Amino acid sequence: MKLPRNFTRTYSHSFAARLTEAQLEQLFNAMSNGIKYADAATMARGWMKANAEAMPPGTPAGRMPAIPGGSAVGKWFKNQQAARRYLRKRDAARARAACTTETRHALEQARAAALLEGLKPTEIAAFERTELAREKLALEREKFASQALLKQAQSLLDRAKAGEKGPTLKRMIDLALEEIEKMQRGEA
Repeated sequence: MKLPRNFTRTYSHSFAARLTEAQLEQLFNAMSNGIKYADAATMARGWMKANAEAMPPGTPAGRMPAIPGGSAVGKWFKNQQAARRYLRKRDAARARAACTTETRHALEQARAAALLEGLKPTEIAAFERTELAREKLALEREKFASQALLKQAQSLLDRAKAGEKGPTLKRMIDLALEEIEKMQRGEA
């Protein structure tokens, strides 16, 4: 995921340059969960110190960044929020562009309905999954009914080929024809 330059610029004297990706992610998650900026700065200081001590001997440390304060961590956090919001919007736009016009139309209708009803996106997704499951179940039932009808027709054909005659066979054929007509009308 490539971000625009203004989101990816990390200066070498920044505290973020001295933390690993996992530490940055952990810091972002902690701040998202409501940790104070000063406490986040304390976490970052501890990690910076541990990372500096873990460097192999003789490795040039470079310019040591200033000890981060709450405001520096707060600015980094706001920048990260903006970057992640940008990524989500970009990914959503790509997904919308990749889907068919029918799907796009359905998404727009769902979004409009959600605004009218005050629903959350997760509730809409759960509703859509339920609707898809119902449609799939209806298709499975229709498939099962057509397979049963096909078996019945095959059985009748076998009996007719065997030379069986009589009112029972005629009645079974009539019932099978009625079932076929119902399926064609959409009643069964």
